[in-house]
Amino acid sequence: MENRMNPTQLLATCCLLATTASAQAVVVIDQSHVPDNVSAMNSSASISWDTFRRAQTFTVGVSGFLNSVQVFTTGTKDTFDNMNILDRVEGTGNIISTSQLVDKTWSTVTFDFRPYNIAVKAGDVLAFEIFGKSEGDMQVVEYYGVNNSAWNDSYTGGSDFFINPDFGYTTFTPNPIDAYFVSTVDNGVPAVPEPSHYAMLALGLLCVGALASRRRA
Repeated sequence: MENRMNPTQLLATCCLLATTASAQAVVVIDQSHVPDNVSAMNSSASISWDTFRRAQTFTVGVSGFLNSVQVFTTGTKDTFDNMNILDRVEGTGNIISTSQLVDKTWSTVTFDFRPYNIAVKAGDVLAFEIFGKSEGDMQVVEYYGVNNSAWNDSYTGGSDFFINPDFGYTTFTPNPIDAYFVSTVDNGVPAVPEPSHYAMLALGLLCVGALASRRRA
Protein backbone atom coordinates (compact mmCIF):
# COMPACT_ATOMS: atom_id res chain seq x y z
CA MET A 1 0.00 0.00 0.00
CA GLU A 2 1.43 3.34 -1.03
CA ASN A 3 1.92 5.91 1.69
CA ARG A 4 1.97 9.15 -0.27
CA MET A 5 1.92 12.66 1.07
CA ASN A 6 -1.38 14.23 0.13
CA PRO A 7 -1.35 17.72 -1.44
CA THR A 8 -2.32 19.35 1.84
CA GLN A 9 0.59 17.76 3.70
CA LEU A 10 3.02 18.70 0.94
CA LEU A 11 1.77 22.29 0.86
CA ALA A 12 2.02 22.61 4.63
CA THR A 13 5.57 21.26 4.59
CA CYS A 14 6.60 23.64 1.82
CA CYS A 15 5.05 26.60 3.63
CA LEU A 16 6.94 25.67 6.79
CA LEU A 17 10.20 25.47 4.91
CA ALA A 18 9.47 28.70 3.08
CA THR A 19 9.47 30.58 6.35
CA THR A 20 13.24 30.27 6.36
CA ALA A 21 13.26 32.60 3.35
CA SER A 22 11.27 35.30 5.03
CA ALA A 23 13.20 38.18 6.58
CA GLN A 24 12.52 40.48 9.45
CA ALA A 25 10.85 43.79 8.70
CA VAL A 26 13.23 46.69 8.41
CA VAL A 27 13.59 49.35 11.10
CA VAL A 28 14.30 52.70 9.47
CA ILE A 29 15.01 56.19 10.77
CA ASP A 30 11.86 58.23 10.20
CA GLN A 31 12.32 61.69 11.71
CA SER A 32 15.81 62.94 12.51
CA HIS A 33 16.26 66.37 14.07
CA VAL A 34 19.81 66.13 15.37
CA PRO A 35 21.91 68.95 16.84
CA ASP A 36 25.16 69.95 15.18
CA ASN A 37 26.86 70.32 18.53
CA VAL A 38 25.37 68.44 21.46
CA SER A 39 27.65 70.05 24.03
CA ALA A 40 26.52 73.53 22.94
CA MET A 41 22.85 73.00 23.77
CA ASN A 42 21.94 75.41 26.53
CA SER A 43 18.21 75.97 26.44
CA SER A 44 16.52 75.14 29.73
CA ALA A 45 12.98 73.85 30.12
CA SER A 46 11.20 73.41 33.44
CA ILE A 47 8.95 70.38 33.53
CA SER A 48 6.46 69.30 36.15
CA TRP A 49 4.44 66.20 35.41
CA ASP A 50 1.28 67.41 37.12
CA THR A 51 1.17 71.15 36.35
CA PHE A 52 3.69 72.13 33.70
CA ARG A 53 4.12 69.50 31.05
CA ARG A 54 6.02 69.93 27.82
CA ALA A 55 5.75 67.88 24.65
CA GLN A 56 6.93 67.88 21.04
CA THR A 57 4.86 67.09 17.97
CA PHE A 58 6.30 65.27 14.98
CA THR A 59 4.97 64.15 11.61
CA VAL A 60 5.37 60.50 10.68
CA GLY A 61 7.00 59.99 7.29
CA VAL A 62 7.05 56.18 7.02
CA SER A 63 4.09 53.85 7.47
CA GLY A 64 4.50 50.87 9.79
CA PHE A 65 4.87 50.55 13.56
CA LEU A 66 6.57 53.05 15.84
CA ASN A 67 9.81 51.45 16.98
CA SER A 68 11.66 53.94 19.19
CA VAL A 69 12.18 57.59 20.05
CA GLN A 70 15.52 58.98 21.17
CA VAL A 71 15.77 62.48 22.64
CA PHE A 72 18.99 64.44 23.05
CA THR A 73 19.48 65.77 26.57
CA THR A 74 22.15 67.60 28.50
CA GLY A 75 22.40 68.79 32.07
CA THR A 76 19.32 66.96 33.35
CA LYS A 77 18.62 67.44 37.03
CA ASP A 78 16.70 64.19 37.27
CA THR A 79 16.60 61.19 35.01
CA PHE A 80 13.74 60.94 32.55
CA ASP A 81 12.16 57.56 33.16
CA ASN A 82 9.14 57.51 30.88
CA MET A 83 7.79 58.81 27.60
CA ASN A 84 4.18 59.26 26.53
CA ILE A 85 3.14 59.11 22.90
CA LEU A 86 0.13 61.36 22.33
CA ASP A 87 -2.42 61.36 19.54
CA ARG A 88 -2.44 64.92 18.27
CA VAL A 89 -5.67 64.85 16.29
CA GLU A 90 -7.02 67.76 18.33
CA GLY A 91 -6.37 69.55 21.61
CA THR A 92 -3.62 68.09 23.72
CA GLY A 93 -4.30 64.61 22.38
CA ASN A 94 -4.81 61.33 24.16
CA ILE A 95 -2.03 59.16 25.55
CA ILE A 96 -1.62 56.23 23.17
CA SER A 97 1.16 54.48 25.03
CA THR A 98 3.82 54.97 27.71
CA SER A 99 7.30 53.49 27.45
CA GLN A 100 9.98 53.20 30.10
CA LEU A 101 13.56 54.27 29.57
CA VAL A 102 15.65 51.58 27.87
CA ASP A 103 18.94 53.42 27.36
CA LYS A 104 20.58 56.56 28.72
CA THR A 105 23.86 58.24 27.86
CA TRP A 106 25.25 61.63 28.77
CA SER A 107 23.47 63.18 25.80
CA THR A 108 20.49 60.93 24.98
CA VAL A 109 17.55 59.03 26.43
CA THR A 110 15.94 56.27 24.36
CA PHE A 111 12.47 54.75 24.68
CA ASP A 112 11.32 51.49 23.08
CA PHE A 113 7.76 51.26 21.70
CA ARG A 114 8.02 47.88 19.96
CA PRO A 115 5.96 46.01 22.59
CA TYR A 116 2.97 48.33 22.09
CA ASN A 117 2.38 47.82 18.34
CA ILE A 118 1.58 51.48 17.62
CA ALA A 119 0.53 51.49 13.97
CA VAL A 120 1.45 54.70 12.15
CA LYS A 121 1.11 55.94 8.61
CA ALA A 122 2.84 58.69 6.71
CA GLY A 123 1.29 62.04 7.58
CA ASP A 124 0.18 61.13 11.11
CA VAL A 125 0.92 63.84 13.67
CA LEU A 126 1.92 62.50 17.07
CA ALA A 127 3.62 64.00 20.10
CA PHE A 128 6.07 62.68 22.63
CA GLU A 129 6.34 63.81 26.24
CA ILE A 130 9.19 62.75 28.52
CA PHE A 131 8.89 62.82 32.29
CA GLY A 132 10.37 61.42 35.49
CA LYS A 133 9.01 59.21 38.22
CA SER A 134 9.06 62.04 40.76
CA GLU A 135 5.74 63.52 39.75
CA GLY A 136 5.22 67.10 40.82
CA ASP A 137 8.92 67.90 41.14
CA MET A 138 10.30 70.51 38.76
CA GLN A 139 12.99 69.20 36.49
CA VAL A 140 15.30 71.77 34.96
CA VAL A 141 16.62 70.26 31.78
CA GLU A 142 18.53 71.22 28.69
CA TYR A 143 17.25 69.14 25.87
CA TYR A 144 15.78 71.66 23.46
CA GLY A 145 17.70 73.37 20.69
CA VAL A 146 17.77 77.14 20.62
CA ASN A 147 15.71 78.67 17.82
CA ASN A 148 17.16 82.13 17.29
CA SER A 149 19.12 84.11 14.71
CA ALA A 150 22.40 82.62 15.89
CA TRP A 151 21.13 79.06 15.92
CA ASN A 152 18.05 78.77 13.77
CA ASP A 153 17.33 75.09 14.08
CA SER A 154 13.58 74.62 14.27
CA TYR A 155 11.88 71.35 13.33
CA THR A 156 9.61 71.72 10.29
CA GLY A 157 7.41 68.69 11.04
CA GLY A 158 5.99 69.93 14.34
CA SER A 159 6.58 72.15 17.35
CA ASP A 160 6.95 72.00 21.09
CA PHE A 161 4.00 72.89 23.31
CA PHE A 162 2.97 73.15 26.93
CA ILE A 163 0.12 71.26 28.59
CA ASN A 164 -1.42 72.84 31.67
CA PRO A 165 -3.91 70.36 33.20
CA ASP A 166 -5.06 72.91 35.79
CA PHE A 167 -6.58 75.10 33.09
CA GLY A 168 -7.24 72.41 30.52
CA TYR A 169 -5.61 74.06 27.52
CA THR A 170 -2.49 73.88 25.45
CA THR A 171 -0.19 76.85 25.10
CA PHE A 172 2.10 76.82 22.10
CA THR A 173 5.28 78.81 22.40
CA PRO A 174 5.33 81.76 19.99
CA ASN A 175 8.84 80.84 18.88
CA PRO A 176 9.17 77.06 18.97
CA ILE A 177 12.18 75.68 20.79
CA ASP A 178 12.03 72.23 19.31
CA ALA A 179 13.41 69.06 20.81
CA TYR A 180 16.31 67.30 19.19
CA PHE A 181 15.21 63.74 18.58
CA VAL A 182 15.32 60.70 16.30
CA SER A 183 12.31 58.44 15.72
CA THR A 184 12.43 55.04 14.07
CA VAL A 185 9.67 53.00 12.43
CA ASP A 186 9.38 49.30 11.64
CA ASN A 187 8.16 49.74 8.08
CA GLY A 188 6.64 46.26 7.84
CA VAL A 189 8.27 45.54 4.48
CA PRO A 190 10.22 42.27 4.39
CA ALA A 191 13.82 42.62 3.39
CA VAL A 192 15.18 40.74 0.36
CA PRO A 193 16.00 37.20 1.54
CA GLU A 194 19.67 36.29 1.63
CA PRO A 195 20.97 33.63 -0.83
CA SER A 196 21.43 31.20 2.06
CA HIS A 197 17.67 31.32 2.68
CA TYR A 198 16.99 30.20 -0.89
CA ALA A 199 19.54 27.38 -0.50
CA MET A 200 17.81 26.18 2.66
CA LEU A 201 14.44 26.29 0.93
CA ALA A 202 15.74 24.30 -2.05
CA LEU A 203 17.28 21.69 0.26
CA GLY A 204 14.03 21.39 2.15
CA LEU A 205 12.03 20.85 -1.03
CA LEU A 206 14.50 18.15 -2.16
CA CYS A 207 14.07 16.38 1.16
CA VAL A 208 10.29 16.49 0.77
CA GLY A 209 10.58 15.02 -2.72
CA ALA A 210 12.94 12.26 -1.60
CA LEU A 211 10.67 11.34 1.29
CA ALA A 212 7.67 11.13 -1.01
CA SER A 213 9.59 8.89 -3.47
CA ARG A 214 10.68 6.50 -0.73
CA ARG A 215 7.13 6.12 0.49
CA ARG A 216 5.90 5.40 -3.02
CA ALA A 217 8.59 2.73 -3.40
